Amino acid sequence: MIAQRSLGSLHVSALGLGCMGMSEFYGTRDDAESVATLQRALDAGVSLDTPAVYSNYGQSVMELSAPGGNVHWGLIASNVLCTLTSGPVSVTYPCWFFDGVVSTAPVAGGFLYEFRAGTSQASAHVSGVAALIIGKNGGSMHPAHVRARLRGSAEDLGQRGKDEFYGLGRVNAFRAVQ
Repeated sequence: MIAQRSLGSLHVSALGLGCMGMSEFYGTRDDAESVATLQRALDAGVSLDTPAVYSNYGQSVMELSAPGGNVHWGLIASNVLCTLTSGPVSVTYPCWFFDGVVSTAPVAGGFLYEFRAGTSQASAHVSGVAALIIGKNGGSMHPAHVRARLRGSAEDLGQRGKDEFYGLGRVNAFRAVQ
C-alpha cells in the first residue's frame, strides 16, 4: 500500500522511494546565471519531463505527474560540465547533476539547499500546487474541487489522455491559478 496524505477526498502520495542529496549551494542568488545554467543543462540533454529510471508507473496508480528529477545515464557517460554561479561562489559539476529538484535539507542550526531526486520531490510539487489553488480561492476549498482543478490544469504529456507514465499530465502551477 502506498502511503498517502489525505485532506478529505484529496490524496497525494509518492509512488516510489528514492531521494538523494547531491549538493550544497551558499551565497546570494543570481537569477540570470541560474537560468543560464539550467539552459546549458537542457541543451546538454537534461529533460524535466522524461520519466525517471526509478519511477513506478501504471495507469491504475498514476493520476498526475510532477518533476522529481532523474538520472540520465547517457548524460552521465558524456562527462559534460555545467557551472553555476551564486554570488561570489561558482561550482562546476557534471550537467546530469542539475537534473534534480532544488530542495531544502535540514542541518544543525537551520537548513541548506541541495539537489534531490525522487518521487517524494514530485509529490511535494503536487501538494504545493494544491496549496496555491486553495490560496487563490480564498483559503478554503472542497478537496474534490482542488482535485478537479489539478486535473483540469495539468499539461498532457505522453499518449493523449491518461497514460501509464504521466497519468492525466504534469501539474502546471501557472494554469492551475489562472
